[in-house]
Amino acid sequence: MSREYPERPIVGIGAVVLKDDHVLLIRRGKPP
Repeated sequence: MSREYPERPIVGIGAVVLKDDHVLLIRRGKPP
């Protein structure tokens, strides 16, 4: 499984991306 991005873009408050041993927690409230 080498999918960096899902089929559909996740637009929400928080997005969790798991890559190898790195956990990226991206929280987007309002776009810049």
